[in-house]
Amino acid sequence: MSFPRRRESHEQHVNVGIPAFAGMTVKNMATKQQILDDFTAAFKARDEAKKRTLSSIKSEILVFEKSPAFAKVAAGKADGSKVDSQKLTEILKSMAKKRRESIEAFEQGNRPELAVKEKEELEIIESYLPEQISEEQVRKVIKEIVETNGYASQDFGRAMGMAMGELKGKADGNIVSKVLKEILGQS
Repeated sequence: MSFPRRRESHEQHVNVGIPAFAGMTVKNMATKQQILDDFTAAFKARDEAKKRTLSSIKSEILVFEKSPAFAKVAAGKADGSKVDSQKLTEILKSMAKKRRESIEAFEQGNRPELAVKEKEELEIIESYLPEQISEEQVRKVIKEIVETNGYASQDFGRAMGMAMGELKGKADGNIVSKVLKEILGQS
C-alpha cells in the first residue's frame, strides 16, 4: 500500500517552520531535530507513551514560538542563541517538574495507574535534558560557597542565590535548597 505524496505547499510549510530554531546552538538544534525524529519513529512504532510525550514537547515549543519573547529573538532584539537554548532547556525542565508534581499528587490520591503514566512521560522528558549532578557534588559546591563567604543560617537567601547561580541547569533547586538547609543547620 502506498501513500500519496505530500503536497508541495505542505513541504514548504515544514521547511519554513524549521528555520524558526536557526538561532539555537548546534547541540539544541540536534535535540529539536532528535525530538522530531523520535516522534516520527514513535508514531511508526505505535509507542503511545513516547508519541504522547513528544507531542506535548512539540506543543510546548510551538507555544514558545508564538510568544512575544520568541518574536523579540526573531527580530534580532536579543541574543537568539542564548535565549533559545536556555528556553528549550527551561521548557523541558518545566515539563519534568509538572510530571513530578503529578506523580506525587496521584500517589497521594491513590491513583497508581495515573502515576505510572506520568512516570513514563517523566522518563522520556528527562532523556532530553542535560545530565544533572549528584547530591554529593551539590553538597561539595555548597560547602565551598558557605565556607568562602562565611554564610550562617540567617544568610539562607543570599547563600541560595549564590548556589543557584553556580548550579543553575546542573542541579534541581529542591535538592540545592535541601542540602543548603542541612549545611546551614536549618530544619
